[in-house]
Amino acid sequence: MASIRKEISTTARPEEVWDAIRDVGALHTRLVPGFVVDTQLNPGERIVTFVNGMTIREPIVAIDDQDRRLVWSAVGGRLTHYNASAEVFANEDGSTPSCHSSRSACMGSMPAARRAGR
Repeated sequence: MASIRKEISTTARPEEVWDAIRDVGALHTRLVPGFVVDTQLNPGERIVTFVNGMTIREPIVAIDDQDRRLVWSAVGGRLTHYNASAEVFANEDGSTPSCHSSRSACMGSMPAARRAGR
């Protein structure tokens, strides 16, 4: 299983960054245009289509406006496990760091016996 933590800092205000992240149906227009080409909303989830044609379902676990934290998981493609979160913070110097953390596993990345449930 892989874990990734990526921190990005911007001069945009925390409220603006959070507004873009919490807009779960606008990945393809506000956050990652060109990487995600379409986002469709269903109750409690979004369907994400990537530029390579892969489509996955992302159940939305939590949108926490007070802590500016979004949590989601993903189902489909080669994924056997995926969960992620994005958080927005505010620094005293006026910069706005945001952090994306994820844990994932894909078919082919674990031993065959484990994939078979043994």
